[in-house]
Amino acid sequence: MDKIAFYDDSSSEEDEIVPLPEGWEDRITPSNKVYYVNHKEKVTQWEHPLTGKTKVVLPFLPYGWGKQEDTDGNRIFVEYLAQRAAYTDPRLLTDPHRKRFVLKIAKAQGRFVNNAFTDKTTAAEVVEGVDLTGKVAIVTGANSGLGYETTRCLATQGCHVVMACRNVDR
Repeated sequence: MDKIAFYDDSSSEEDEIVPLPEGWEDRITPSNKVYYVNHKEKVTQWEHPLTGKTKVVLPFLPYGWGKQEDTDGNRIFVEYLAQRAAYTDPRLLTDPHRKRFVLKIAKAQGRFVNNAFTDKTTAAEVVEGVDLTGKVAIVTGANSGLGYETTRCLATQGCHVVMACRNVDR
């Protein structure tokens, strides 16, 4: 049985994101399965060239990202909040931010994942990449401290937040 990267409970956090060797590229099929292109040998394969794992990405882009075409008809990915564009699908980025994004989305969807959060994790890191559009949250103590930070972070991800406060003036 293939191990699916990011969703496999037997994989450790250290081996979940492994850079590709020189001359390799990862791409996504329309069914969200990742395949690997070896430009030197001009071949493709389903397994990561170093780990041997297959990978399936989430069917939607991170919150704040969209897909467009440039003037030459190439697919580009636009991060609207940062007002920048890239040719690389943000679901394929191989840095720690992408790892946190995948773990958070998987957790939000009820999939088993290794806990990526610690006592040092901020509210912004917890909701990073999670699209909360159409969701409603009630936050108590929302006018100061942790309640305020929670409210701010939920709202930046598209959540409708009801602020429950004892003192409206504060």
